[in-house]
Amino acid sequence: MDLLTAIEILFLIITGYKLFFWVLRYPRISDPDSCYILITGCDSGFGNATAKRLDSLGCHVIAACLTEKGQTELQQVCSEKLCTIQLDISAEKSVHKAYEQITKILPSGKGKQQPTGHSLGTNPQTEQLLALFQVCGVC
Repeated sequence: MDLLTAIEILFLIITGYKLFFWVLRYPRISDPDSCYILITGCDSGFGNATAKRLDSLGCHVIAACLTEKGQTELQQVCSEKLCTIQLDISAEKSVHKAYEQITKILPSGKGKQQPTGHSLGTNPQTEQLLALFQVCGVC
């Protein structure tokens, strides 16, 4: 065994050791059944993958999709704990409708039902979107 092979083996052992303990410390959701998580942009990409992953972990997921096609596709591959809503964050009516749907989805006592007075400016869409996210801050 030459020196280069010994260094490679040592590197693999140290890397494996670090990876093993990193996985052990990886954050986990302690009680996924009590979590309600709102995810926007679930038609595709990162939002879609995150919704599927959290659903597989047992969390209640509220997946906001821009299109009905995105909603249908998610509902076909996920459990009944995943609820889809249609949301266009640039449209005030859509944000208002999503807010109403989410407050109906959440069980009583879950989430913040009243906005907490934060202000991001005078844009009504921004204010409604902030209120929407405050409703879902329940984990």
